[in-house]
Amino acid sequence: MTDHLEGRPPAEVAAFYRRLANHVRALLQGTSVAAELLPHWLDGRGRKRVVAAYYVKDVSFVKTYLRQEVRRVLLTQKKAHVKPVPVWGGIIPRISRIPPLDAAPGARTGGPYPMMYEGPSVEIPLDIMARASMGLSVDPRALDLLYGLHKFALLTNVVAAVASVPGSTKYQVRFTSWRTRMRDHYDFDPRRHIPVPNPDHGQSFSNAVAPGERSITVYHKHALRVERAGLATPFHVESEEWQVNDATISAPAVVDVSRCWSARGVVECR
Repeated sequence: MTDHLEGRPPAEVAAFYRRLANHVRALLQGTSVAAELLPHWLDGRGRKRVVAAYYVKDVSFVKTYLRQEVRRVLLTQKKAHVKPVPVWGGIIPRISRIPPLDAAPGARTGGPYPMMYEGPSVEIPLDIMARASMGLSVDPRALDLLYGLHKFALLTNVVAAVASVPGSTKYQVRFTSWRTRMRDHYDFDPRRHIPVPNPDHGQSFSNAVAPGERSITVYHKHALRVERAGLATPFHVESEEWQVNDATISAPAVVDVSRCWSARGVVECR
């Protein structure tokens, strides 16, 4: 793949990124997190940026992550990805007051149980990246996240209420609140590259980048050249928090507290 930005001075590369932001905004009809964040990288001097939850909250792979990763961790159906090793957590050790979660909020009073989880980063699915690189149709909001963030964290805060199931070791769990927000550090990995629509296609001005090509591959090593020249600054980005109402994510569930116990101060579950 040709590196069309190789050899161009940082100021030209920065100007190309600015044109790219405007081009993506036009393609997505003005609603684009990529088009919002890229100019902020150029002009924001490192200030934190808060974006609308709209850009993230209803994207299919974000919902899948909340359903398959976050919900299962909170219901103690899978281990939480907490460094240095995954551990059991979630609701069952709190209900049963299993150390060390016997001191968690709500554990000594029988609830409600506030819980927080931020798991491994959400990454754009490979099929979306492949379809984008081949010029095939892709969900516009997913494509926007590919251009704008590539990967990001989801921080979830919930409050759970429980009720025992008579004559059993089971409890019904109901999420009375489920709120999530995205957060990330907006920077560029110099080892990566990405296919993008070419804002200079069909243009004739002297510094136009590959005007004969509708899309080009941009190598992120050039973004670091722009930063080193003092023309851009990485920054922290967050979305507004949103209430998750999708029943497949936040619906009630039944858990069996007999699944978990304490082994030398560590929660174990079968």
